Amino acid sequence: MTDTHLHLTERCDPEATDATRVVDTLRLTYAQRMKPAAGLRTASGQDVSIDLPEGTVLRTGDLLRAVTGELIQVLAETENLVQVSAREPAVLARAAYLLGTHHLVVELGERHVRVRPVPGMEKALEALGARTRRVMAPFEPEPPVA
Repeated sequence: MTDTHLHLTERCDPEATDATRVVDTLRLTYAQRMKPAAGLRTASGQDVSIDLPEGTVLRTGDLLRAVTGELIQVLAETENLVQVSAREPAVLARAAYLLGTHHLVVELGERHVRVRPVPGMEKALEALGARTRRVMAPFEPEPPVA
């Protein structure tokens, strides 16, 4: 790969693209995957900018093609998150409902919900009987509903 700036303009279908042609990876936070921009660097230090249609949300595993043909794979960056769990499913459901009423983006796990930290929210969740703990993990929330 050269030291020139890569301009990524196309999201490719990973199922229809030869993944062996991936030349680098790009770790992005959820916010960066929601609104990709310039000033980003791949794992190898290559400067890149992303120019995709407005509203495009990148997910882990997505492949982006540069105007010069290189393929870059998107990975979710580790972020500071609040993981919410409960012994009883009904308590976890109430916690998820509370997060939804505040229009927060959530990642649903089998026995937990993850959310980005919001002032006061951990105490509100704990008041419902849920357990909260801070974790460093990739954030892969549910896709936006159209």
